Amino acid sequence: MPPRYRAHTHGPEAQVLYISETHRIIGARFDDFESLCRDQWLPAVAKDPGTRLLWYFNRAHGSSISFNVVTVTGAADFEAWARLQERVESGDMQELAHTADQMRYGTSAAINRRLEWSRMPELDLAFVPARAQEHDRTMYIEDTVHVSLDDLDAGEAAIRKAHRGLGDPGPGALTEFVAAFRPLPIAGRRSQVTLLQRVLDLGILAKYYTDGTPPPNPPWSAAHDATPFDDTWQTRVLRVAPWSPLA
Repeated sequence: MPPRYRAHTHGPEAQVLYISETHRIIGARFDDFESLCRDQWLPAVAKDPGTRLLWYFNRAHGSSISFNVVTVTGAADFEAWARLQERVESGDMQELAHTADQMRYGTSAAINRRLEWSRMPELDLAFVPARAQEHDRTMYIEDTVHVSLDDLDAGEAAIRKAHRGLGDPGPGALTEFVAAFRPLPIAGRRSQVTLLQRVLDLGILAKYYTDGTPPPNPPWSAAHDATPFDDTWQTRVLRVAPWSPLA
């Protein structure tokens, strides 16, 4: 696994929290919001060794709701998350958060845990960059699935079995599976499982959209086998900012 996913080394009891936020940005402030996150929010979050901004995604224009940004923040544990909340609500990040609020209509958030069958190991946040990076643009496919509340574990297992893109990417594959997440209790929709896959070949993706040629192991819901739950999955195409700590 690439160094950007250096594994956590503090034992199985240390489980990183992955805080996913979708920001509805005012169109005219779209660039200002990204600059604020890159130049001020990213280093401010990293002042606490227990928290890091991990990803900054833009929803690909034309593929979903316009001017939406998705950020994922890692917290080493609940204590680190609580410290971040306190800093934002009444501490040194309060004014910065207020400035961000003037650039968006609102946000929605969930606190997730990484599922054990993710290819990405648990992150060691100490190795996540605390400053803006320079890397090639990358894109991700994000699938959101809602399983039956009658048996969440069975639903999760069914996703793992049904989705054909979760193994090693073969020759000519469009994506590689990175991670699966599920919200913690009372921290998001209990039925939700999110799959995150990195696009390996933008040319194959473009070919699919232009002439309908399906790639090997396509990452979206049309490729799965029969499931015991509602298989109306939501797919978002996410474009990573070229400065995002993780690419």
